[in-house]
Amino acid sequence: MITGNDDLVGTTLGTCTIIKRIGQGGMSTVYVAHQAHPARNVAVKVLRPRPGRNLTDHNTFLARFRREADIVARLEHINIIPIFEYGEQNQLAYLVMPYLSGGSLSQVLEREGRFPLDQAMNYVQQAAAALDYAHTRNVIHRDLKPGNFLIYPDGRLVLADFGIARIMGNPSEGSTLTMHGAFLGTPAYMAPEMFRGEPVDHLTDIYALGIVLFEMLSGVIPFRGENAYVVMNKHILQPLPSLHTKDFTIPLTVDAVLQRATAKRREDRYTSAGALAQDLQLAIKGFPHEGIDRVPARGTPTASFAEGDYRFGQTQNESFDILTNESSDYGPEAVTSSNKHVQASSIGSSLPQNRQRSWSILLKTLPLVALLIAGLIGLRIAGVFAGSFQPPPTEQAKTVIQQYYADINNQDYHAAYALLSPNFQKSLSYTTFSNGYAQDQRNVLTFNSITQNADGSVTAMTTLQVFKRDSTTNTYNWTARVVQQPDGSWKIDSASFKPL
Repeated sequence: MITGNDDLVGTTLGTCTIIKRIGQGGMSTVYVAHQAHPARNVAVKVLRPRPGRNLTDHNTFLARFRREADIVARLEHINIIPIFEYGEQNQLAYLVMPYLSGGSLSQVLEREGRFPLDQAMNYVQQAAAALDYAHTRNVIHRDLKPGNFLIYPDGRLVLADFGIARIMGNPSEGSTLTMHGAFLGTPAYMAPEMFRGEPVDHLTDIYALGIVLFEMLSGVIPFRGENAYVVMNKHILQPLPSLHTKDFTIPLTVDAVLQRATAKRREDRYTSAGALAQDLQLAIKGFPHEGIDRVPARGTPTASFAEGDYRFGQTQNESFDILTNESSDYGPEAVTSSNKHVQASSIGSSLPQNRQRSWSILLKTLPLVALLIAGLIGLRIAGVFAGSFQPPPTEQAKTVIQQYYADINNQDYHAAYALLSPNFQKSLSYTTFSNGYAQDQRNVLTFNSITQNADGSVTAMTTLQVFKRDSTTNTYNWTARVVQQPDGSWKIDSASFKPL
């Protein structure tokens, strides 16, 4: 009899012979296996017994495992992972699913750091299609996170791991299957109502999708902490940080979408995942394009923008994955969606068809046409000047330095390191950089002077007070050189400290 599944390589479960382990979560392990009939490679998810777990707990997890098979079997959608087979053998329960070799969305994020706007939008559109389909069938996922989105070789994203899904409207199927004192989900992505023990609905999934979108665009999760309860308080009390203040290439309208998706009150969120995806597309592109249903006519704003729903978060981007429940990490890399180009409309009048029309009528219209052309030219010139306006280099450099120390104080070292120029990063590894700030509790910066140099760079001279965790305080003259990059951004190119 098999009593564990850490050494299942070579074992046959049903028609599947296990080849190797490819992922492990809180309650199960995922293997790649060869299925004899039909002959193919598959993924096998096996319920993982833990030493010391009592029979009641094991039966609870087994019930969740069986429910996952039943739930997914009734959800037939192109963006939801199918279940090939469910079985129980030698006290082991297992699911057989398609094998996707490239990795989960979590693994792709780990490799790429973060996604461009178009790629994130493509994934959100697919995730929204899966969620809207499940929600219309009263299935709430309750554990959305990058590790539970898998990717096919053609870039198709599929939602997986319905182990703690809730079926609304059926008390027996919707009962809470969890152990006393355990979080039902992954705290880094959980909506406030889940922490408070309130009833959940489809708006809980929309909150989590907003957190996943934030992570796709920034490479980090918004709320972190040394334990689940710290993270819980941040989800309940703190607004989502603004991405635009971290990266000016992310439009303010994208921040607006994120703020509405992750509103603390459920009634303030989007009413569907599709509505979130639609607004995200409008925020990024400014106009509808292929891939979204229910898009209003061009020029008609969606409710979130029309109502002035711009509740931007504080500039504190904190991130750390502190607790996971389950993950099936396998799937290929994604491909970005292609842009749809639209042809701008032109303004003008048609020529008269009747060649015998009176010249007097034509002459009367010429002043109006001339006035219209002059007005359009004036608007064009004004737009060029308005679009080309940029703050002076000294102000842009000052903003970068202020953001740098805001990130340091928030212990968001990845974001701070990203504000160093590639030239600076060559001489300073991330490990050395982050270790250098490990004992800092808070940094207080005062600008003494900031000047533009002949080569276009900016030199800032400051006084820096460093408050250490051991209650000591050090004061320095900190001088930084900030240089504009080829893409137009400003980054710190060098820095020096001199103790006072």
